[in-house]
Amino acid sequence: MSAYVIVNVDVLDEEAGLAYARVAQKSILSHGGRYLVAGPTPEPVEGTWDSSRFVVIEFPDMERVREWYDSPSTCGPGR
Repeated sequence: MSAYVIVNVDVLDEEAGLAYARVAQKSILSHGGRYLVAGPTPEPVEGTWDSSRFVVIEFPDMERVREWYDSPSTCGPGR
């Protein structure tokens, strides 16, 4: 069953953000993931949204998400 990673992010440095995005994309694709949504945060119908970017990534299953997340190629905060 498919599993999804949902990311809310604020990019404070566009140049660094673009460099990060290239590395992240390679890592995601190499673990069987694919981007479903990547871009500015949509306008909510109700309430507020506290980040400026929104990403949804689909993986084949939760095991692949965990392999990706725990891999050395994942370049998230604190890694």
